[in-house]
Amino acid sequence: MRFVNVVSGDGESVMVYSGDGRIVLQVRRVVHGQDDPLAASFKSGVLLDKVAALRVASELLRAVVEVEGVAALRVASELVRAVVESRARA
Repeated sequence: MRFVNVVSGDGESVMVYSGDGRIVLQVRRVVHGQDDPLAASFKSGVLLDKVAALRVASELLRAVVEVEGVAALRVASELVRAVVESRARA
């Protein structure tokens, strides 16, 4: 399974896992107790079908046009690549 960490900084990460016909988008946030004892850390993954992955990628690309966020463009690019590679193997 391919893994790409597309955004990382200040304890926040967005990862795309792809392979074996699956696409997983995972979001993580790590907060150290000494920094903020009331803040929550979390890790959540979503299994996306090809249509959902393309919709997320499309929405991220649209957001980039509006706010020029480079990180969003990279996430969208990796989601599109995962869908294309998944279709090529099918």
